[in-house]
Amino acid sequence: MSLLRDWRALVAGLVVGLSGLPNSVSVVAQESRRTIDLPTGAKLRLGNPGVLYRGQPFVTVAPPDYTMLLVPDLSAGIRKFDLQTMVSLDDAPAGQVVSGGQVVVSGDGKRCLTVSTGTLTVRDVTNGQALQQLQLPRRFSTTFTSPIPVVSFSQDGKFLAQGGQSVGGRGEVVVWDIDKGETVFEASLQHLGPPIPVLSPDGKYLATRASTPQLTGKADASSVVTLWQIEGGKELFTGRLTGSATPVTTVAFSPDGRMVAAACGDGPIDLWELPSGKHKYTFFGRTGQGLRVAVSPDSKTLAAVATDGTLQRWNLADGKLIATTVGAAELPLNAAQGLAFGTSDQVIAWGAVGHSPVVWEASSGKLLTPLPEHTAAIRSIAFAAASKEILTAGQDGRVVRWDATTGKPLGSIELRPSRALGISGNRFPVNLSVDGQRALTLVVPHVVFDLATGQEDFVIPRGPVGASTTYSLPSPDAKYVVLITVPQEPRKTVLCTVWDLVARKKLMQFDQPPGGRLPPAVAISPEGNRMVMAAYVPNPGSGQLMLRVTGWDLRTGTKLGEIDDVAARGTLAVTAVSEALAVVASGGGRLRVFNYETGQAGDELEIVNRSDTFTQIVFSPTHKQFAVGASSLQQGGDVVRVHDWPSGRLRHTFTGHQGQVTALVFSPDGKTLASGSQDGIVYLWDLSRGTD
Repeated sequence: MSLLRDWRALVAGLVVGLSGLPNSVSVVAQESRRTIDLPTGAKLRLGNPGVLYRGQPFVTVAPPDYTMLLVPDLSAGIRKFDLQTMVSLDDAPAGQVVSGGQVVVSGDGKRCLTVSTGTLTVRDVTNGQALQQLQLPRRFSTTFTSPIPVVSFSQDGKFLAQGGQSVGGRGEVVVWDIDKGETVFEASLQHLGPPIPVLSPDGKYLATRASTPQLTGKADASSVVTLWQIEGGKELFTGRLTGSATPVTTVAFSPDGRMVAAACGDGPIDLWELPSGKHKYTFFGRTGQGLRVAVSPDSKTLAAVATDGTLQRWNLADGKLIATTVGAAELPLNAAQGLAFGTSDQVIAWGAVGHSPVVWEASSGKLLTPLPEHTAAIRSIAFAAASKEILTAGQDGRVVRWDATTGKPLGSIELRPSRALGISGNRFPVNLSVDGQRALTLVVPHVVFDLATGQEDFVIPRGPVGASTTYSLPSPDAKYVVLITVPQEPRKTVLCTVWDLVARKKLMQFDQPPGGRLPPAVAISPEGNRMVMAAYVPNPGSGQLMLRVTGWDLRTGTKLGEIDDVAARGTLAVTAVSEALAVVASGGGRLRVFNYETGQAGDELEIVNRSDTFTQIVFSPTHKQFAVGASSLQQGGDVVRVHDWPSGRLRHTFTGHQGQVTALVFSPDGKTLASGSQDGIVYLWDLSRGTD
């Protein structure tokens, strides 16, 4: 699937209509979404395709009218998308990969760059062409580790400030005249790590603050902001923020260049006059206020967004609060990455919810971008209501019902844990039973929910506590939980406990020899009588790690066969085919059969690509086929493959996911395979057609 199509899908999740005259911008939600073709072999898609960023998604909505999204790109530098039409504004070739990082744009929206290390390339926003390359001074290094960029433009894009550090780790800052390619300001600061600089709109002043709380001097530099005059390189003043010992989260100048505001994201926001440094106001906001701040185009209003998305505005003439707009419940903490005034009385904030861009505004507090049903990876899938419905559970903690015929969402299932559990809210990832009747939380203590009511049904004990670490291995079908408790004393034995969630009983508890690399991969046999465990353990001969596959009889608690495989490496996945056979997936595209009853290693199944890394493996209800999810360099991304059993012959290869495959399940009749991935999308694949 081309990235052009992918990015149209991204913008489908970031649908903001901003229209009107230059001095009057209105923001409306866009309801329509562009139809996107299904991948070959898919008969249905659940959810709207998005884009899986390489790293955390940093969203940039471009001024001055905020109608365009800018994203970094590995080859083209930047990509542009119209937020109202959801159409790419570039002639980008298919297959381009969107890189990590963040695009920073000048206030007039004409120039931009992608935050990176080494040479900085300033580009023209309109055509993406490089305008200037700025070489860093000697012994000046840069990093990009914060959601707040370490570069800043002046309003007209003629000046650029860059934060970095010297060889000894001391903070450094430089300012360039972009057109001349020359530095006009350099300063060494009194704290460690690269500072975060902000240029005033006219380029006359510079504000710096520490990006980390590490200090070189006696004074605490983490909660102060230092103001500089570019001409002459003069330090004007240092402002200490009100009552905070945390690093400064945001700094903003007024467009008229007469004031500067700063906050630490803990409530108060301080305002100073320029160039005198006279403290004018402290605005006391709500809890977590001051994650980002902005000043209106007429320099009369200050706006701030809190960690929970709440927007507040103050009058700069008298310091009085104008309005408070509570953030939407869908916003997670620290979602906001940007804040701006569309006009002097309209404020919009933007950021990310999981992998999905989101925009909201001050007057209503409503989201202006409809979020997808899942904003994080799909964790589990189930066919419910006699396969008339499909349930999906995401890493975002949502359980969503879908019409299995149309693919339309039917609403979510709200899980209601007992108050005694001490969980605030109801958003925690779960595994679903294959019939869609129950859900199992993925963290200890494991809680089982009745999906018909959403109520907590029962809980599995945590196991031993103190002087040990417990690894929890819930089965993908929510039938079993294996708890492995490893003592801190390396010579002590490891305790393994197996719980049957359907029968509501402890199947077995036994000791394992110490050592090995934990946690292992485990699977329970189809009849529930046996368990197979795959783990890396030291090879007594070489000291290198080798794979050990062990079988256990859950009825008697006795150990069955044990097989060592010195050639296995990489991530493990295991599934039990029968009461004797298991398939183990490991690195290098390796699938191998083991008889864990007799302790014999079988043949390697067909290796499609040596570059494959397997993420999922599951058998059909009839055990005549099995499916794997793989990240394949040779095939250019993430794939789903279906093999015959026991021959291992490849029958189907499905592509279309834009992220790692994280969930696989066959329909009860075995004619459909459902796959979910990190992109929050589920595809239903048709298995009735011939071999690909």
